[in-house]
Amino acid sequence: AALFWIAGAGRAAAQASQLSLSQWKHVQWTRKDGVPTVVHGLAEAPDGFLWMTSRDGLFRFDGRSFELMDGGVDRARYGLARKIAVGKGGSIWLWYPKGWIAEYRDGRLHFIKAPSPDGEVGTLLQTRDGAIWLGVVQIGKPLLRYSQGRWARVTANANREMFHDALESADGALWLSYNKSLLRMAPGATRFERVRLDVSEGAQLVADIDGAVWLAGLHGGWRLTGPGGVWRGSPSRPLHWTSTDQRWLRAEFDRDGNLWTMGRDFGRIPGLRQAER
Repeated sequence: AALFWIAGAGRAAAQASQLSLSQWKHVQWTRKDGVPTVVHGLAEAPDGFLWMTSRDGLFRFDGRSFELMDGGVDRARYGLARKIAVGKGGSIWLWYPKGWIAEYRDGRLHFIKAPSPDGEVGTLLQTRDGAIWLGVVQIGKPLLRYSQGRWARVTANANREMFHDALESADGALWLSYNKSLLRMAPGATRFERVRLDVSEGAQLVADIDGAVWLAGLHGGWRLTGPGGVWRGSPSRPLHWTSTDQRWLRAEFDRDGNLWTMGRDFGRIPGLRQAER
């Protein structure tokens, strides 16, 4: 197992979108440095720590060393954390597949029992109202929502479709992507509405540095909103690219408008924000 850190080299950051991967500085940590095996999830907290779930447990990385954060957890009862998300106030939330969510605060994990999701949990998200959402990657399964000490099953999509991703935009809207559709629940609303779009299967919801929401797939994507997540009633024109990967597990924008993707391979779509304008 290895962890990579990549930074622009040579030219100013404003020209980073013009660099090839070979022109970036790569720093690698391996098992000899304490990297856990089979990393399942990564999340950067506001304080700069990088958190990761793995086959060896929950780790925190400060740029130099890896610290095991759940070494005292009863594995027989809770198992190993799989999904990870940064919540309100920088708190760390986790999904343990034996049926628990947990929040890391005040130096320890606080566990909450969850109902059976009846499938694999693909997304863990805390929205600004404090609610925790679990998206189940199974055809026709509802989402799980935890709020004020109670769980509820939420059927957002009446069609039998495969859930893929969820994102809360900067304006407070909640977006859900499925294999054949895209849904949005406006701020303050209680129901999801379908967005008219020919969705690419497996597409990821991702926000850029200005808060604009994108739907990005293996062979193209759309900018869904304006800056700050403002919905204008329709997405942008489609943008096209080609990926040799079979599936993206994660996609993130950097500060220069490049979209980084992680699947079986590691790739970059340079200057995506600038190209759309």
